[in-house]
Amino acid sequence: MKKISDFLTKYKGLIDNFKNAFLYFGGSFLQLCIAIFTSPIFARNLSAEEFGILGYFTSARQFVFPLTTMTLTWYYLFKYFKQDSNQNKKLLSNIIVFLTYVNILVLFISAGALYTYFKIVKVEIPFYPFAFIMLITLFLEVYQIFLLMELKLKKAAFTYFLYTGLLAVLSIAFGLLFVVVFKWGAAGRMFGSLVGLIVTSLIFIKQFKFNLKIKLDFKLIKEAMWWASPMLLSAYFYLPMANIDRLLLGALKDTSELGYYSIGANVAGYIGTAAAALFSAFQPDFYKFVAQNNKGKFFLFSGAYVIVLVFMTIMFFIFSEFIVNYLTSGRYTRAYIYANYYVVAILIMNITSISNAILIALGKSRFQLYINIIAGSIGFVLYKYFIHQYGFMGGTYGRISIACLYLVTQVSFILYLKFKPFNLFKK
Repeated sequence: MKKISDFLTKYKGLIDNFKNAFLYFGGSFLQLCIAIFTSPIFARNLSAEEFGILGYFTSARQFVFPLTTMTLTWYYLFKYFKQDSNQNKKLLSNIIVFLTYVNILVLFISAGALYTYFKIVKVEIPFYPFAFIMLITLFLEVYQIFLLMELKLKKAAFTYFLYTGLLAVLSIAFGLLFVVVFKWGAAGRMFGSLVGLIVTSLIFIKQFKFNLKIKLDFKLIKEAMWWASPMLLSAYFYLPMANIDRLLLGALKDTSELGYYSIGANVAGYIGTAAAALFSAFQPDFYKFVAQNNKGKFFLFSGAYVIVLVFMTIMFFIFSEFIVNYLTSGRYTRAYIYANYYVVAILIMNITSISNAILIALGKSRFQLYINIIAGSIGFVLYKYFIHQYGFMGGTYGRISIACLYLVTQVSFILYLKFKPFNLFKK
């Protein structure tokens, strides 16, 4: 009994992280449980072309997303453990108000830029109403992102679960209403998620009682933007690695096959969501151990994180065909082939989050910019090559190749600078 007690005491932080990870994943897990019953319903009411439309705008939204947060999330994470609660509250209120004003402008500019792109490239996918639903959703997601991040930093895992669970239930419920009852197709699916987000965003704002009438501290905002600007630029070099595949595949003008590709990506995305929840539980500790120069615990927590990621990936391989067959009511089963390739890329990209955490915790945001410039530029060329050579399968080959390139570039960059990962902890 004493050995068990000693083990639990020694690894209490690690055990708590897995408990929190379950709660962080709870909302997504609840969504997955509901999806077991509702995904076949959506599959029977949405065509392959409509799944293609949803997949296309899922990719397109990622090109607007960095502008809506200005990557100030990373700055808030960087400052959180370096100042007291009053300073954190002031910083968060300033960021929220600043982004609210900025995003009104971002909304209009993005709509114009996207419309121009559709005209120039002659995209066959309809622009209206999908683009507008996407942009309004992105505008509202800013509040959710920062407020959920605050819950993670405070380790308020159960509250996090309640809010994400509510969002999952509302999004699916409204989606079913608009798709099955009103027959709005892909637009109904997107609009259902938007309505669910509106409800939860109002609850978030009321719960945290932000001072939305605060007078902006421009000195504080200037400092935040100066720190975050390399991260923002870095995000746009990262985008070709992570999100441009469906935009490039849209040029093949086969919306039906794009639907199969998107279904595979969506199913694999459940593993990505679980991995993100797992990282959410470990992320604050990664930052803390960097600040404390605690090499032993960093290695222990990193190893546990990677082992769980690999286990989830293996289990997905075993059951992927059955999962896709069931979730699509047998209509789009062959999408599991895309899903299997996708999940490999997800595994590799999630492993790189460890080195990302080190660089960001140290304020080395410009290092990440250099890494993303190299990997993003080469990655775009790789995507073009693989898609040109192998079509839709080329999209999956591109994702895996770019994930490997990103990991190798990070490791090579650290070695080139003569930094061992834990020497980086020293200021």
